[in-house]
Amino acid sequence: MIAIAMADCSLRREPTLGPQRTVRPTTRTSLEYSVRMKNWGVFVVALVVAAFPASAVAKPGHFVTPAERTAEFKLHGSNGYAISVQTAAARQPSRGRVSVIAKSGPASVAYVVRGSLARDDSISVRLPHVGRIAVRFEPVHVGHVQAPDNCQARPSVVEYGYFRGTIELHGERGYTEVERTSAPGTVTQSFRRVCSDAGTGGKATHVTAKFLLAGGGGNGGVLNFTAGSFDVGSTTVGPVFTATAIRIREGMAVSTSVQARGGAADFVTSEPGAPKAAEVKPPRPFEGSAAFHLISPHKSTWEGDLAVEMPGIGRVALAGPDFSSALCENSSCTKTMPGAGMFGSFFAQIIS
Repeated sequence: MIAIAMADCSLRREPTLGPQRTVRPTTRTSLEYSVRMKNWGVFVVALVVAAFPASAVAKPGHFVTPAERTAEFKLHGSNGYAISVQTAAARQPSRGRVSVIAKSGPASVAYVVRGSLARDDSISVRLPHVGRIAVRFEPVHVGHVQAPDNCQARPSVVEYGYFRGTIELHGERGYTEVERTSAPGTVTQSFRRVCSDAGTGGKATHVTAKFLLAGGGGNGGVLNFTAGSFDVGSTTVGPVFTATAIRIREGMAVSTSVQARGGAADFVTSEPGAPKAAEVKPPRPFEGSAAFHLISPHKSTWEGDLAVEMPGIGRVALAGPDFSSALCENSSCTKTMPGAGMFGSFFAQIIS
């Protein structure tokens, strides 16, 4: 879960007005570093899941999922955005999280604040400067959902009903608006599950991958761009291009993402085995292109006019001297960006 901290955040936009501040280095102990690495980890996992079933990468054995009480409701916002609110009960409410996610096509904005599902099935959180959720669940009927075939557990109890109260979201720059007093949703009580995973029975799946990572941070915010593709046996997944801006505002994490999937010609690298250069030209909603060049073992450039329009932020430049960057093939990454080696190791663990 994203760490919550107090900070004032801003991101570089286009057109640029006034003098530019030098982006400070991102250290391994900073909030920017930890959030960036989590974002890249999610990116790799998403590509792996899209590429092949979990059983193809999991080792044989068992895993256990604990009992949990969760809540979710959904509603429509303006400008075509779908809004979902998700949370779970927590023994210590201060350690719980409430997520409010607005999604439309390739773009999404997620707000994460401290909070949880209370014992009376109510949710009450403030979204600084953008809204508020203060609702209580009213059940209408109850259903049951069986555990998956590979799991031993009691059926989950699903209560269907309505969350009533105050539901407000005023997206930055008016990208979406919601003001409602009720929304349909569910409260689900799941029970401890013991599940088996047959794995691949010793059969190896040949996987190759290439990734490009670029990121910049400053003033409490992080901006990442990733491009990546997998070859899984005879199947190619990607390239997938993702831009993510993460800001921390008065104890609330705001993650804004835009994603697109392109063709092989949209992400090209040189010298298979030890690439030293790459070019990307993602499809819409991205604009422009950018190029990576390895200048020395510990220095690279990431230049171009690559940009994207991000909801609530505006047009954001995704390349330039303020960005650090790295290029990876499988688990081997150039040593040009803090944390890139960890990213390669993370990928190696996933496919091992």
